[in-house]
Amino acid sequence: MATKKNMRISYPSSEKIYVPGEINKIKVGMRKIKLLDTVTLDEHGERIFKKNNPVIVYDTSGPYSDPKISIDIAKGLPRIREEWYGKRKDVVQLPELTSAYGRERLADASLDSLRFPKRHLPFRAKEGKNITQMYYAKKRIITPEMEYVAIRENQQIEALGLKSYITPEFVRKEIAAGRAIIPANINHPEAEPMIIGKKFLVKINTNIGNSALSSGIDEEIEKAMKGMLAPTFKENLLGHAQVRQTIHVPSVGTIAGSYVQDGKITRNTNIRVIRDGIVVYTGKLGSLKRFKDDVKEVGPNLECGLNIDNYNDIKVGDIIEGYEQVEVARK
Repeated sequence: MATKKNMRISYPSSEKIYVPGEINKIKVGMRKIKLLDTVTLDEHGERIFKKNNPVIVYDTSGPYSDPKISIDIAKGLPRIREEWYGKRKDVVQLPELTSAYGRERLADASLDSLRFPKRHLPFRAKEGKNITQMYYAKKRIITPEMEYVAIRENQQIEALGLKSYITPEFVRKEIAAGRAIIPANINHPEAEPMIIGKKFLVKINTNIGNSALSSGIDEEIEKAMKGMLAPTFKENLLGHAQVRQTIHVPSVGTIAGSYVQDGKITRNTNIRVIRDGIVVYTGKLGSLKRFKDDVKEVGPNLECGLNIDNYNDIKVGDIIEGYEQVEVARK
């Protein structure tokens, strides 16, 4: 395997630094960028120089931008996460390749020139063990992966006098709730942890490549572009009800005795209050009753009692228009 032994990445006016973990024994590679002085003029036209603090940013360049580390790509990237899940004692290393495809590739001598000198056997979860980051998060365990991404994401902004809400515990809660994921394939321990979620720097993840099954580069880019666009909604009108009587109930608000003129009115639906042909309020329906019973919907030509969330200025004669918004699939 012919390789270049000393591949390097360098960036001007910056340096590689490592931020240690406080919960786990980790160090997170970041980039400290030097800023030029801010220059202003005083009342006499003389220049005044004000020093600016450096900023620290998310750095995905790995060891290739660290001048203190000897690089040999024939050895591969450091397997930083192997020690982490080794300590959790819930994975086992297989004695050999188990897939037919893997064994076939290993036996193909024509591929010898492409192989790394050291072959790493795959890991798998021990029998009965769950090794996902969501599982650990729901067990209230802050893994090294969670602390690592928290350090990466908040970018040490406290040093600039700003407060970051992204802490290891915040990361754990977002993963436990299913609002974020950390891709953590145990057979790629060289991959530095990163997180994907609405409240984090990375919002979307795309695998760009030629799949043996169906996906191609064009298709993957198209999916990524669609994912970054705001969704398109269409409105479906559900029905109309006319308010015929109002009753104020303490601690509940205004209850409107209404008559469904057409379509249906459903509980918790989106509504508009229309008065003299003008929309005076848009919100959500609260309770919906038929006689004394809570119901999910009321059909045409039937009476009902309803109230509107956070709105009590309902008048006799108002029209309650119910509607729903449905996301339209992009073509």
